[in-house]
Amino acid sequence: MDNFGEGYSSIGLIKDNAPVSCIKFDASFIKSPDQKRSRIVLKKMVELAEELGIDTIVEGVENADQLLALREIGCAAA
Repeated sequence: MDNFGEGYSSIGLIKDNAPVSCIKFDASFIKSPDQKRSRIVLKKMVELAEELGIDTIVEGVENADQLLALREIGCAAA
């Protein structure tokens, strides 16, 4: 599932048991003006994906601080 969090992405695709092996979250989750809120949402979505056996990746990582934050959240790749 590409660019989850923007456009027409829907959590319903996960709920309905679509064949999803990896979710790639949109860069807006780490570049948002309200980073605290975005990171809370991202953390919960990563936890949900993990419980369902779905890998996660976040696009648009540009610096070490962003990468560290994603590692703390538990995101598998960036």
